[in-house]
Amino acid sequence: MLPTITVANEKGAYTMTDRGTYIKYSANHDGNPPLKVLVEGDEILFNQYSALAVNPEKCPSAKYDLAGKFIAWMAKPDTQKAIGDFRLLGKKLFIPNAK
Repeated sequence: MLPTITVANEKGAYTMTDRGTYIKYSANHDGNPPLKVLVEGDEILFNQYSALAVNPEKCPSAKYDLAGKFIAWMAKPDTQKAIGDFRLLGKKLFIPNAK
């Protein structure tokens, strides 16, 4: 993604990127990047990470029990807090939303 942002800047264009890439891009420019965020927080831009267990009937070699444990761990309040507290170069990277 960083090369994409660089090319967009060189061409006077727009691009879309994830928060982590933009944080790194900004840091590479001492916190004053040439390209600025124009739109952030719009529901249509929601980029959710999900954890899904593979159906063992469709993939018998899948470790369904371990996937279930991982999913349960990811949804725990303390794990969600750790996700929410995670920072990249001092800036919040993820917004936990396990229900």
